[in-house]
Amino acid sequence: MNLKIFPYESMLKIDEEAISVLVVEDIEHFNDIVWSIKQLIHKVESKERINISEDDNVLDFSKEVILITDMYNMPFDNRNIQNALLKSIEGILNDDEEMKNLLCQNISAAYQVICDIISEYDFDISLSDVISIKDFIKAMNIKVLNDIMNNHFGEMLNFVDVVAEFSLCKLMILVNFKKSYSIERKRSIITRMYTVPRI
Repeated sequence: MNLKIFPYESMLKIDEEAISVLVVEDIEHFNDIVWSIKQLIHKVESKERINISEDDNVLDFSKEVILITDMYNMPFDNRNIQNALLKSIEGILNDDEEMKNLLCQNISAAYQVICDIISEYDFDISLSDVISIKDFIKAMNIKVLNDIMNNHFGEMLNFVDVVAEFSLCKLMILVNFKKSYSIERKRSIITRMYTVPRI
């Protein structure tokens, strides 16, 4: 995988077995690059022309890149994380027929209770004819939570575990990573991150 920032000739080669480091000494240019990556993730035209390619294919920043700019605030509320969690739960239910049937029975029972309550009113009330398992899971508002009692290093490891569990990205960009942790902690994070390319 390669990261290229135009108009520079060279590109940063990203190795899956190591952390690739890009050093930008000019602070204004550094800020422009980080901000441009953020814009690309949000599908906004960026000031800097940057692309990431793999096997001659240009990757979509919004789907393949996670940007961490604050080591003390991991984005556990990222929409891709929540969607991946719900999809994973759905997959587990679809693979376990007994568990799926039990859930369907309970959803039907709960639906009937609400119908019985509604029938007591003297005026008409509409409701959905069917509640799917997907709708039920969404209604539960299931989220990956950050343990605030943890330290910032533990939070980083937890976030890396979530990203790896759900294969959320091909590239994780950690801004100022080099200054944030000791050599020992960097090694721990590298060990944790072996399943995803990163910079």
